[in-house]
Amino acid sequence: MTNDTPEIKPSQPKFTVADIFNLYMDDYLESHNIPYHYEKVINDIRNCGTGYFGLTYLKCDNCGEIEITFNSCGNRHCSSCQGGKQRKWVHTQIDNLLPVPYYHVVFTIPAMLNDLCRYNEQLLYDLLFKSSAETLQQFGRDPKWLGAELGFFGILHTWGQKNWIHPHIHYVVPGGGLDGDKWKDIKYGGKFLFPVRALSIVFRGKFVEGLKKLYYKSKLTASFISQLTLHG
Repeated sequence: MTNDTPEIKPSQPKFTVADIFNLYMDDYLESHNIPYHYEKVINDIRNCGTGYFGLTYLKCDNCGEIEITFNSCGNRHCSSCQGGKQRKWVHTQIDNLLPVPYYHVVFTIPAMLNDLCRYNEQLLYDLLFKSSAETLQQFGRDPKWLGAELGFFGILHTWGQKNWIHPHIHYVVPGGGLDGDKWKDIKYGGKFLFPVRALSIVFRGKFVEGLKKLYYKSKLTASFISQLTLHG
């Protein structure tokens, strides 16, 4: 590792998200219903930088030159607003990197549960985070694999690259952890942090157990919930 921070140049797409919404969203909404908070996000993005959110008026005291800029929406889902924040965040993470290998670990759920997720977003996304994080911690604490406390961060993605619903979490995990005040390197190593098959089995068990508890406590909402069969 070096202390040099790579230059991050923002890409310039041919079309923005706002362009796509402006071109197609009205037709889409004629035949589809979406939650109110989705509508608010779409409205914010469509009107970002158009004057809808007001403007900023600057006048130089010396020369009298005037500069007028339209305010942005500030919505956390707006790529135009968040681009600068994203680059700043990336630089911060680079500065915090440890001089060890890092691993990319992804946890996802079966496609048959996608519709259930849409009706129970907070419950199932919380369960997805809880089950996956506990799985990583369990493997990290096992002396067979590491015998230390792992540190990691995860990011939830609810859609896939082809714009279909596909809830999954990306984790970035350093190749080691703390045993008391001492650092321990990962034992398994190589291409994968831990054995993929073993991780999958433990994660599936934790997720299904959590799903059963939600089901039997009648916390899940969906018209087809009575048809759901849970297998251990």
